[in-house]
Amino acid sequence: MASIQRHRSGYRVQVYANGVRDSKVCATRAAAAQWALMREGELTGKRLPDKTLTEALRDYASKVAPTHRGSRW
Repeated sequence: MASIQRHRSGYRVQVYANGVRDSKVCATRAAAAQWALMREGELTGKRLPDKTLTEALRDYASKVAPTHRGSRW
């Protein structure tokens, strides 16, 4: 779980997963949140999918939607 707090030079993000703690100061809150997601993934061994939302929707339209009733999607 990540914790983001205001710091004098930006935002401090602290991550704790699987008994390991890590922290970093980032310039923006968005950068801190992104770093927290990436670091939590590294510590837990889970990765974010390499697909974009557009690719996922295209896969759904070509593979899953035709098997449903009213397959014109």
